[in-house]
Amino acid sequence: MITTLLTIIFPLYVLYIIKENNNRILHSISDSWYVLQTNKPILRHLFTVWCYIVGLLLLSYYTYSFAFFIGGMGMMWVGTYTEFYRRSTEHEWIHFSGAVIAILSSLVGLIHNQIYLPSVIMVLGTPLTYLVFKEKGTHIFWIEIVAFVSIILGLWNL
Repeated sequence: MITTLLTIIFPLYVLYIIKENNNRILHSISDSWYVLQTNKPILRHLFTVWCYIVGLLLLSYYTYSFAFFIGGMGMMWVGTYTEFYRRSTEHEWIHFSGAVIAILSSLVGLIHNQIYLPSVIMVLGTPLTYLVFKEKGTHIFWIEIVAFVSIILGLWNL
């Protein structure tokens, strides 16, 4: 049930933000916060809510590995820190750290459960995605997509 929710919620949000951005790919999923601030002020907290939902769903896998608890907290950290946005280097590093913690901890949780394919996809897919999309400036978005898709595919095997 939880994996089904993640499988539905993640792509729905991504498709929605692409639509709101005039059918253009953003630099990163987090940049949807800016799009929602500009186009739909009533939805200004949607990114944070989405991060909390994804984070809570990841947290619920803690019985398989404590790493999922840390991954869920990392995802919630990303959403929380967005609410206290300040244009500064510290903000960007803290925000980025939360995202990295969410991804890496989830991959560690899958490895702990002997599900290796998502990590292989990330190790091979990250540099390849970077090389393909760097010039377009959408490499972070596509690396996030690779991460979420590989993690969700791994969760289907738990």
